[in-house]
Amino acid sequence: MKFRYDINALRAIAVVAVIFYHFNVPGFSGGFLGVDTFFVISGYLMSKIILDGFDNNDFSLKEFYFKRVKRIIPALLVVVVFSLLAGTILLFPFELKTLCKTSISSLTFVSNMYYWRNSGYFNPAAKNNHLLHTWSLSVEWQFYMIYPIVLMMVRKVYLSNKRLFKAIIIALTVLSFGTTLLVMEKGNSLGFYSFPTRSWEMLIGCIIVLFEKKFIDTVHLHLRNAICILAYIVLIACVVLFNEKLTWPNAYVGIPIIATFLILICNCNFTLLSNRLIQFIGKISYSLYLWHWPLWVFAAGLAFNKPGHVFVISILTLCFSVVSYRYIESNKKLFYPYKIIACTAFMTLVAALLYVFPVNQYFIDKKIIALANYQASHDEEINEQMKRGSCFLYSKSNEQDFSNTACLTLSDSMENILLIGDSHAAVLSLSLRKKLASQNKNLLQATTSNSGFFLNPTGRDAKLVNYVLQEFIPQNHSKISEIIITKNWLTLENDQLKAKVLELVGYLQRFNIKVRVIGQTKTYAISYPTIAAKEIYLSKDLNNNYAMTESQQANTLLKQLLPSSVYVDVYDVNLTKIKTQAEGYTPYMYDDNHLTVFGADQLIDYAGKNGLF
Repeated sequence: MKFRYDINALRAIAVVAVIFYHFNVPGFSGGFLGVDTFFVISGYLMSKIILDGFDNNDFSLKEFYFKRVKRIIPALLVVVVFSLLAGTILLFPFELKTLCKTSISSLTFVSNMYYWRNSGYFNPAAKNNHLLHTWSLSVEWQFYMIYPIVLMMVRKVYLSNKRLFKAIIIALTVLSFGTTLLVMEKGNSLGFYSFPTRSWEMLIGCIIVLFEKKFIDTVHLHLRNAICILAYIVLIACVVLFNEKLTWPNAYVGIPIIATFLILICNCNFTLLSNRLIQFIGKISYSLYLWHWPLWVFAAGLAFNKPGHVFVISILTLCFSVVSYRYIESNKKLFYPYKIIACTAFMTLVAALLYVFPVNQYFIDKKIIALANYQASHDEEINEQMKRGSCFLYSKSNEQDFSNTACLTLSDSMENILLIGDSHAAVLSLSLRKKLASQNKNLLQATTSNSGFFLNPTGRDAKLVNYVLQEFIPQNHSKISEIIITKNWLTLENDQLKAKVLELVGYLQRFNIKVRVIGQTKTYAISYPTIAAKEIYLSKDLNNNYAMTESQQANTLLKQLLPSSVYVDVYDVNLTKIKTQAEGYTPYMYDDNHLTVFGADQLIDYAGKNGLF
């Protein structure tokens, strides 16, 4: 196959787009689409290799597999080894165990399925996973393993009836794309991660191979050049203008795919494309892709991910990638398939052993480890705090688990205050109950993790929400002096949030009941106890590195929406975040957004002093 400068240029565009998207560089909000471009390129090259082999009657499945082993695994293996070594030094034992699991899934090329089961690609917490980017390698590897076998099954059709073969490939492409849209409409990240729903992008590459000769022979060079230039402009515009909300999950993702398709089928090698820098970046694009993400995540863990740090991390990525390309990718002495497979099996075993025996547990202070693991070791306390399973229905609860007697018994001698909402309301219940009891007041609680306590609810707990809002409150409003509402307000889009909150508050105020809305608390990209443990371990302030700006935006929106007589702003309350005791540390949150009793006590004290009850 004749070398094509445009393919290397496409690789350069794709990898720069992905890297700068991950590095949060302005102007690259759609940079993740670079992966889609890589998929089309891979589909084109693999189809070219296989179909040329069919034409020449010299295709060898074993040789094809061995070449993929030599091309993909060595550099990946080095990145995994580096990540495990760095993780042993910089991570906590439970984080190292997670890294071991992701390392195993990466080395066995099933990481796409691992991440589908455990996290969404655009989930903030996923951005702290050191090998998240290997999901695309797993998709490609699965394609490399299955695709040649599928083509060999229809080899006779390809050699004897090209028209039928083209129809088969087009049908498979349409089927895969249609499946993707159906899966993604249901909000399932399987459509993003899986090989079947991604294979259409690689099959587009096969379509290019099947039609490129006729296209080049039919379409005049000047027109092809014009189409190609327009396609480059569209592709770059997608990188600049798109974001995850505009693409996955919908058909807009087809636009950059079509642009890549046109660039490849036009086969225009402009002088600019042969520029040394562009070709160099394209040449080392695989190493750049492999190295940039773990370096960025480890740097972020050290609070080294501010805008001013991007240049330094980019240079580090470039240096690691050049060394990787020179001494790993281009080193022929390393390219013995069976040795590569043996080394991969050995490292998989090492990762498994490190998972069972995380060695860093022996040189990190046990109090710090306990803090990082706070939620797992305080589950019973959290159950009691929320009244989980009785006054708070969660994912494992049934509606009949809700106890009217324990949660909604009205007092004739005390003032009754009703707390409604989701888990953010539930975590306040114990602290609020204690505070109200000291004032001779009775707390009623109806909280659920599913429906969010709005009018016209849907979902698992809708029956309970309807009962409380449509029956209990209307029938007992004269005995209820106040209703307190709170939830994780981030679960709603802005317009939806405005409409639902105003509707609920207006509805409740019709009963002449005092209504107070407790605002959005801070939320974090990862569990707060882990952040606090890192701060102590590294002697660095990391709070702002992981704080989610969306929380502040939700708080601002609610402040503008509701009068101060209704809204209780708690976002900027200066809560003590860590309590230090001889036996260990107590954080103010037990995960990335829920207060512990220690944190809830402080918030209720503040809210009480500001007219909450």
